[in-house]
Amino acid sequence: MDAEHSSAAAPRKLTARQAAGRQFLADYLAENDNLPTLSVIAEHFGWASSNAANTLIGELVRAQVLEPLRKQKGYRFTREGDAHG
Repeated sequence: MDAEHSSAAAPRKLTARQAAGRQFLADYLAENDNLPTLSVIAEHFGWASSNAANTLIGELVRAQVLEPLRKQKGYRFTREGDAHG
């Protein structure tokens, strides 16, 4: 299996927007002991709608920084996208 199709592939390089989003999520997690809602993310970045925040979360999932929770609504940092690294 090649790296492109491997589930253990390394996280992709983040765009500036994605890196800023990752940093906000990590900082928020450190201060609040949970990750922010989409509306909190949108408010932080000055976006009029939480749709942009949802798009950012999707990008971070595809970049393997976040992963959706299996049995509940939400997401968490992957090992590779660890909030501390």
